[in-house]
Amino acid sequence: MTPHPPILQSRLGVAPWRDPLSARLPGLAPLAPKDWLIRDDAFAAQMAERDRLFASRPAATFAQTEGSEPAGAEALAAIRAHISADPGYRADDDCITRPDGVVVDTSAHPPLLAAARLVQADLVILEARSGVHVLTAAALAFPASWRLADKIGRPMARIHQPINRIDAAMDARIERTFARLPPGLPLMRSNALGYNDPALHQPRAEGEPKPFDPALPVFVRVERQCLLKLAESGAIVFSIHTVQVPLEALDTADRTGFAAHLAQLYRAH
Repeated sequence: MTPHPPILQSRLGVAPWRDPLSARLPGLAPLAPKDWLIRDDAFAAQMAERDRLFASRPAATFAQTEGSEPAGAEALAAIRAHISADPGYRADDDCITRPDGVVVDTSAHPPLLAAARLVQADLVILEARSGVHVLTAAALAFPASWRLADKIGRPMARIHQPINRIDAAMDARIERTFARLPPGLPLMRSNALGYNDPALHQPRAEGEPKPFDPALPVFVRVERQCLLKLAESGAIVFSIHTVQVPLEALDTADRTGFAAHLAQLYRAH
């Protein structure tokens, strides 16, 4: 059910059409470690919705495969270290008070789920298995037209299969990027989609069409996606921070860029 009123940011922090690099897949750019995870003006509302979804839809929002627990624990440790530099958080052993005043007992949840209750980003764990990276765990409150059940335990090439713009050569390039990624040095990319429904939780099965009518009110949904390799496990944390604004909030340049971006996506499909 869509929250009332919808949860929106006041502006887009990033957008794929603003950077020529983003137009070419995979569109990854280096990021300063301090900028890996961010919080914005929708933090309190998004975190309340994340907490609600993790509690009310556990099977749809969290999954982990056997053996992924060490990577999840390392991801939690990395996130705790990252937010320790943010004065909005307070830590008391296992209990962390978020900037919105909510206390999260990290010992009361699987580590990756605990981490996802601390930050705005959804968290996906990718681990090398037999030479390819596999989605081994995820805490996913805000899926943009995909379902965790369809992706968990699958290699990247299978996860990307429904995306026409990603072929075997691109999958091989992505795998090489993952293998060469230095620990602790994040990469970032962004993507954007148009929705008529501003609900942040939008799971859809593979092949299920996403209804969209540009003649209706349009919400611009941008994902700030980051990759961070963990030093001990070698796992990669794929973080997805969702930003959403109404189309009318964009200036002329961003409206033009967004329209061109959507046109390219629809041509690819």
